[in-house]
Amino acid sequence: MTAFPHARRMIGDERGFLISSAVKLLVSFAVLGLAANEIGQMIMTKVRVENAAAAAAQAGANTWAQTSNLTQVRISAQAALTENDASAQMTSVQVAPQGVVRVRATATADTLILRRVSFLRSFGVQTGDEQETRGP
Repeated sequence: MTAFPHARRMIGDERGFLISSAVKLLVSFAVLGLAANEIGQMIMTKVRVENAAAAAAQAGANTWAQTSNLTQVRISAQAALTENDASAQMTSVQVAPQGVVRVRATATADTLILRRVSFLRSFGVQTGDEQETRGP
């Protein structure tokens, strides 16, 4: 017999503790990485759709200054929006009498979880609402 009869049992218990701790740590890192990916995709989509809406509003304002034709404004705004972000969809174009063009657009973030879970899907939809006036 050894001087420490419980030493062998203690080592076995510690190994189980170390393995379970390592598994918990890996699962925690995976969940944090997934959350970071979801949030990052939402932020990048928000930036893209806002930039595309701003470009569309500017193109619409330029067209309005040249033609004062609402149909041409919509066409040029849609073309600029698609050129800047092919996944964005224009939801509205408004022209104020002073030549201020307001464009609203939406895009869905390319996420792993949010787009697949129905009650979370709305969090992945990002909107851009921009207005521009053609300068002198």
